[in-house]
Amino acid sequence: MVRSEVAGWNFQWPYKVVEVEDGAEKTVDDGFPGREYVDALRDDRSRGASELARQALSDLMQVAGRHPATQADQLKSDLLAIADALCRARSSMAPVQNLVGEWRRTVLALDADNIELLRRAAIHRAEDLAAASLAAVETIGALASELIPPRSCIVTHSLSSTVIEVFRHLSEHSVRVIVSESRPLYEGHRLAAELAQLGIRTQLVTDAQLGHFAATADIALVGADAILRDGSVVNKAGTLLLALAAREAAVPFWVCAESFKRSALDPGEFPLAEMSGDELGAPGFGGVRVRNVYFDVTPPHLVGRWLNESSIAEEEPSSGKESKPC
Repeated sequence: MVRSEVAGWNFQWPYKVVEVEDGAEKTVDDGFPGREYVDALRDDRSRGASELARQALSDLMQVAGRHPATQADQLKSDLLAIADALCRARSSMAPVQNLVGEWRRTVLALDADNIELLRRAAIHRAEDLAAASLAAVETIGALASELIPPRSCIVTHSLSSTVIEVFRHLSEHSVRVIVSESRPLYEGHRLAAELAQLGIRTQLVTDAQLGHFAATADIALVGADAILRDGSVVNKAGTLLLALAAREAAVPFWVCAESFKRSALDPGEFPLAEMSGDELGAPGFGGVRVRNVYFDVTPPHLVGRWLNESSIAEEEPSSGKESKPC
């Protein structure tokens, strides 16, 4: 066994012994798939929280099916460890914590006597959770589209699969959408392209113009990476500025987020990921620290509506219904 550092956590990776030509033996990587999945999840900047949670579940299905273990207890132990590593890789994304955490609790409770039954049960549970996530997104899309009047102008920030689903339902409603670029990696470009494919009239603006364009919209609509205990919204940095601009212009600010995004944490407890300042492309200044915090927290008094797959709330969601994380 060898230890590898993954997102601040020591993970044991299975290795095997091979014989070399001179008769000596050495330990080499056996190609076990867990590491590549954790690294890919950690480094993915192009997808939103729900998509990444479903990707993590897909990764766990792959590992459960491909793991070279011959003993059920070894398989179970490694699956649980990989689930922990996936959670730690994206600690700022509540659906990763909650969906993978739910899968982990199921696997933890499984009997480790029969390896094939363990494999199948782990795969089926991941499939069920991914299907539930997709169904929740579809339900929110349909629900939100019923609340947004035809020909509305909607301003949004960042990339959310849930918000995209709302726009799919609105594609025949003659809505117009204002999309921010969402620096530093410009997720808004992908969203604008998808909206154009849906035939929705779209304007792409810089993040700095959100204050101006929010006043021209009928509704501000965003997704979320997490909904905290008090109803605060964790989302891509810039969401708070959009919410403030919307309030100043008397534009309703709505949040679409599946119940899987509920967190038991308070705003001061939730980890806000910070990425490399190199992503900003700033020149090297002596004595200047370049900051690149990816998320901000929008307080509940700025939110007009929270929409999930089972309810519409116009006051802070109850703190007693959050999912259990990893």
